[in-house]
Amino acid sequence: MKITYYLIHKLGADYGSLDLVPDNSPISHQIHEQIGITAHDNIDLTKYEKVVIGLIKVGFNLHDIVAKTGMSFYLVRQMVSNYDL
Repeated sequence: MKITYYLIHKLGADYGSLDLVPDNSPISHQIHEQIGITAHDNIDLTKYEKVVIGLIKVGFNLHDIVAKTGMSFYLVRQMVSNYDL
């Protein structure tokens, strides 16, 4: 696990805070591989998130999703941002 701690400290030094590390960081992926998880393990999606992700995957844009679901634009945009869609 020593390597994992080194990588975590490197991320902290590079980004100033672990909260600011992007999900697509190569070092993050190395850490996930070392501890045996993928980036989205252990995340239970809400039914709304599942709907938004499904619509994005079939080609809907944010405005189409808002019109189809009645969700707020800002909520949909946040969901898309959270999952790098």
